[in-house]
Amino acid sequence: MAKIYSLLIGLFLITFSTQAQDTYHKGTITMKNGKVKEGYVLINYSYPQRFQSNITYIDESAYKKYLKKGKVKGKSKNSLKPKDIQGFTLEEGKVYKTVQYTDLTGKTLNMIPKKVCLEQVADGKIKMYKMYSKTTGEISYEMADMRRAGQQVLVDYIQNNFQLLVKKIPRTLRMWRS
Repeated sequence: MAKIYSLLIGLFLITFSTQAQDTYHKGTITMKNGKVKEGYVLINYSYPQRFQSNITYIDESAYKKYLKKGKVKGKSKNSLKPKDIQGFTLEEGKVYKTVQYTDLTGKTLNMIPKKVCLEQVADGKIKMYKMYSKTTGEISYEMADMRRAGQQVLVDYIQNNFQLLVKKIPRTLRMWRS
């Protein structure tokens, strides 16, 4: 009986410890030309700018190795830029689309439009996207009182504090959509 409890506690600790690390989520990636690729997309909320500006994914065989060893060799990782894809959909239901974004509050270089992959939270005449802030992956001085709580506090903070971007489809385009 003690072995069963030890095994359950061990499984719980392994599951809990991997949540704050890089996690691969099963999904489909829609390429710019409309072709669809299946794979496991890397999502790490400690560094959301990574999956918003560069999509990393692995295939089924690399994912099986990842489950056994806990890491992925660099040559097994595939990388795509948002300009190369229409977006990706995770098996859990989250949809990420490539959109053009311009930071009008930034300096000269930030004001150049760039394509990013953002989580779509509303679809229709008006589309809404979540854009997570860039981070260093560590708890900053602004959240110093939370430092003792650990990395999961940072992940929760990032997931709950984001910008909402709204895109309205022009009326002329709406008339021609089916």
